[in-house]
Order: sequence, then C-alpha cells, then structure tokens
Amino acid sequence: MTHKVLVIETRAPTDSDYEYITDTAIQNTLSEYFKWAGNRDVKFKLKYPESDYDGKMQVYAEFTDTTDLAEFKLMYQWDLPKKKLDLSQETWIYT
Repeated sequence: MTHKVLVIETRAPTDSDYEYITDTAIQNTLSEYFKWAGNRDVKFKLKYPESDYDGKMQVYAEFTDTTDLAEFKLMYQWDLPKKKLDLSQETWIYT
C-alpha cells in the first residue's frame, strides 16, 4: 500500500517552450527532499489534474514504508505544500 503526501501545488507553464524551466524549477524545489530521501523508498510524482487546464500542477511524495512517511511528515508537514517553485538559475544549463 502506498501513502501520498502533497509536496507542491502551484501553477506553472505547461507549454513546451517553458518545459525545461518548469522541470528545473521542480527539481530545485524538491532538492532538499531528494537529499532527505537518500536510500529510502520514496517516489516523487508529478500530476496535472485532468479537469484543470490552467497550468495547475501537483507533486506527491509516495511512500510504501509507514516509518519513512511518519519521519517525512514530522520533518516537513509545516511547510507543505509548497506554493512557489524555486526558479534559481544556478543549475540551468544552456546549449
């Protein structure tokens, strides 16, 4: 059984011209959770609600281990869901 926690809920451009920027901003926003996850069994899944065509997006953390879920909630529940993406450009690569 998997357990989900909403990590990001915001609006972001879905146009292919902005796809790289949006993906990078999502990665930047999730970076502290990636560090925490380490070898834990947690997956982060991006979802665009089917009934919403205005760029609303959600990212969920999915857990199979209830101990990891509990630890995650204890550490981060007060700051979730994130409403803004981290648009810092330090990780952007231009080709």
